[in-house]
Parts: sequence; C-alpha cells; structure tokens
Amino acid sequence: MVFAAAGTEELPAVEEYLAEAIRGPVFMDLNPHRYHALIPPRADIRPERAGGRRDRHVAHLDETTCVGVPHPSVRAPAEATSSHWCVPLDPAGDLCAPDALDLMIRAARRLLERRAEAAR
Repeated sequence: MVFAAAGTEELPAVEEYLAEAIRGPVFMDLNPHRYHALIPPRADIRPERAGGRRDRHVAHLDETTCVGVPHPSVRAPAEATSSHWCVPLDPAGDLCAPDALDLMIRAARRLLERRAEAAR
C-alpha cells in the first residue's frame, strides 16, 4: 500500500514521500516490508485504518498492543537488523497526523483498485 501511494518501491523515494505525506515518525520492518506510522493513541479508528474489515494492508493497533521499535539511531536499512526509521522521531515528540495518514491510505486504495480492474 505504501509503495502504491509513493508510486515507487525505491526505499529512499518512499521515505521522502512518507516524510512529506504524513509528517510524522514511521518505521519499517524489513521482513516483511511492513510500515508503521505512529499516531496519537486515542485517535479515532476510522474506516481507513480499521484493517480486517476492509483489507489486509492496514491495521490500527491500539494502546493495548506492544510494538518493538528500532533504536532512534537506526535510520537506514543497511544499519538495521530487523527495522529502521524511515521518518525519524521528532525531538519534540510529534506523531503522524491521522488525517494525513487517512488521505494516503484512501489514495493508495483507489490506485490499487484501479490497477486490479485494469488487470481483469
């Protein structure tokens, strides 16, 4: 989904896209390529992030979920053993804007749906 939204699978370009599109900390698990955008824990669970019901690409993990994050200094895949920061943590502690994340998810879904229709 992130590759579709970014329009590329080139990791540096994807990271640049994420920094501009959702303006907050994002890390990537290297196996599988799974992105995690950090949003406020009390953010509304909107259909875009509900996961399960809509598609297998998106899951909203709530405050009861424990997620291991990379050390703040791990910022490139070559430095990582399992995950790295695509968009580093802001020293002020700012998180991703849920509305910006929702826009990215909707755009990626539309693009993926169009690709699937074109492939039929």
